[in-house]
Amino acid sequence: MLGRTTKVMTISLPPETAETVARLASEEKVNKSQLIREAVDVYKQMKAEREWQELRALGRATAKKYGIKTDKDIERIIHEVRGV
Repeated sequence: MLGRTTKVMTISLPPETAETVARLASEEKVNKSQLIREAVDVYKQMKAEREWQELRALGRATAKKYGIKTDKDIERIIHEVRGV
């Protein structure tokens, strides 16, 4: 016998948000569960993009700190650290 492939959750939303969810689901012709699943997927994508931008900013700051402008600068630093 196969088990359930979804997990039932109960959430609380302010009335205005609940109405928005119902309206958007109707407009998109999906049920509320599907709308929430899609919203979570979009949130995950946005979070990943934000984390990537933070990582890129850290890389830029590190490059500036160590005067890295080219791949050759990276190779130079690696050789210095390794003592080559």
